[in-house]
Amino acid sequence: MSTSSRSFGIDFAKNLYDSIRSDSNNLMLFLGGDTAANNQQNTVDDDNDVWDNINFLKKVKESDLSVVAKRVDWNTGSVYYPYTSAGVPTGATGTERNYYAMTDDREVFLCMGADENNRSDLFGKSTSTVKPTRSNDNTVLSDGYRWKFLYKLDLSHTKFLTTNYMPVVDIDDYDETSGSSSIQEEAFRSGCGLSAGMTGSCCFYYNEDSIDPLTNIVYKRGDLDFCVDDIQCSKCFLYSKNLDKSYNFTRFGTCDNNTCASSKIVKRGYELLLSNSKKISPSRGNILQASVYKDAVDNAGQIQSVSVNLQGLTETELTTTTESPIVNLTSSTGTGGDIRLKTRTAGISFGVQQYVVTGVDLVSAGSGYKDVAITSVSPDVSDKIKINLDYFEGLGSNPRRALNATKFMIAVAIRSDKLPTEAGTDQNVFTRYGLIRDVLVKASTASGLTSAYLAGSDKNRDEEQILSNVTKISLSQNVARGFTFSGSNITFEKGSPITNTTNLSSSLLSSVSSTTKESGKTGKIVNSKATTNLSLTNGADLEVIGAADDIFKVGDTLVPNNATDVPYTISSVTKPDVQAFTGKVVASNTTNVTLTTQPRELMFRYVYSLGKY
Repeated sequence: MSTSSRSFGIDFAKNLYDSIRSDSNNLMLFLGGDTAANNQQNTVDDDNDVWDNINFLKKVKESDLSVVAKRVDWNTGSVYYPYTSAGVPTGATGTERNYYAMTDDREVFLCMGADENNRSDLFGKSTSTVKPTRSNDNTVLSDGYRWKFLYKLDLSHTKFLTTNYMPVVDIDDYDETSGSSSIQEEAFRSGCGLSAGMTGSCCFYYNEDSIDPLTNIVYKRGDLDFCVDDIQCSKCFLYSKNLDKSYNFTRFGTCDNNTCASSKIVKRGYELLLSNSKKISPSRGNILQASVYKDAVDNAGQIQSVSVNLQGLTETELTTTTESPIVNLTSSTGTGGDIRLKTRTAGISFGVQQYVVTGVDLVSAGSGYKDVAITSVSPDVSDKIKINLDYFEGLGSNPRRALNATKFMIAVAIRSDKLPTEAGTDQNVFTRYGLIRDVLVKASTASGLTSAYLAGSDKNRDEEQILSNVTKISLSQNVARGFTFSGSNITFEKGSPITNTTNLSSSLLSSVSSTTKESGKTGKIVNSKATTNLSLTNGADLEVIGAADDIFKVGDTLVPNNATDVPYTISSVTKPDVQAFTGKVVASNTTNVTLTTQPRELMFRYVYSLGKY
């Protein structure tokens, strides 16, 4: 049975990235819990228990996602091995797998040579002492190494930078319009302008080469697909995003009277960046990578490097009468490649100058090579020479494949000092976090919505969304007994249950303390404090997580389960944003975070390994 975990892993990592970053993404990070979880994580029992612990949910945004590769740092005195199109040798371990490196400037380079004579039998014998930079890019340095610049990490990428992983940036994902703006703003900026609400005709065009499976007609990038009449420009924009197509909108137009052009120019990410280069700092990572990408596409099919193994060959076997003999090549696809053996003088024999082969040199990389073979070279060391070919459209156009990036990271940051305002909670101890998808946002009078919808579906790719799962209750006391919020006898202890006793008989009231789920009217307190409601005197504000949002109503009475003889009256209720027990738990984990007044960034990361190489 054959295995292909590397190729599948690279593609799966990219596909997962594209899927989650899409406009239909509804993956959410949740945070909550007040005590350590008892259930084993990521089980059915745990999935059912999660909703009893979720305080709030935060949309996983486009900028929270990245394909990642093993982190390899450049350090002076370390050994690196050159990239080879044959891949890392089977069984290779340690530094033999380090064919790329990131410098302290957060610039990533491919190692293209590790010996000045390109002798593969000497790879790993010498250390790298000259730091690769963009100014010495693709040149043989004094230490014999040659490096090729791939990309630079900008500040926004550093949250994916860990001890073990580094982000792999691909500007094919670049979009001119920021995903952090609202969908309405993006429609305005992306072609609709003031026509966003007006109707007309909309022409849709292919973004990629495609084939119609029913007609077998092949369409090229930019070819016309279809036209729609009587459609709002904003809808035209949304459909184009959902279908991954480009569009042209004609206000008040019709498909019959305003014939669609048969094709349009559809620019790729690097082309969009270069066309906007005047608006972007030349030191930004994306504009630097755009130049690398363009060079790779324009010169696709280059011979990337060449090496020779001279181990075990005698000087006699390596002697020739030609200085720097040509390695003659044949190819059915590429042209212009020039490879020569490197030689040193070795005296004169019978009046003829002698030379000894010391290595091999790539004089010209050529272009268009998808195959290459050596027809002749003197002396005949053709079986010792390894020619490393380019990847489709060039190595620089696909850094994920160049670095064998088979892992995918989700990294969501939460600012502790912003939780009270953004998440609307004063809870300061959290013991649970995880990922959940397909959560429903409830319809409400306040929102004006008449039916529930998927969380995140109303937001843009990189637009913030934080939703609460907490019921907020303001209480007034029914008896002359004050609230206690600290010490040994707290009225509403965090983590303890609380029960609505409005409709409970006196005979059942006594069982509340032992039967905490009485009549399904119990919630769990996650925070309590003196009220901020100016209309109440000596009241309390509670944050409660309940199984349903209709457990507590204004005018109801409730009791803490540790003091059922003291009822309190509900003065106001703010219901949660989301519909509990909806969605599917993707991951559930324990943590132990205690927040203070000191601002702090909490980072929650998930790494998914989708292949091995």
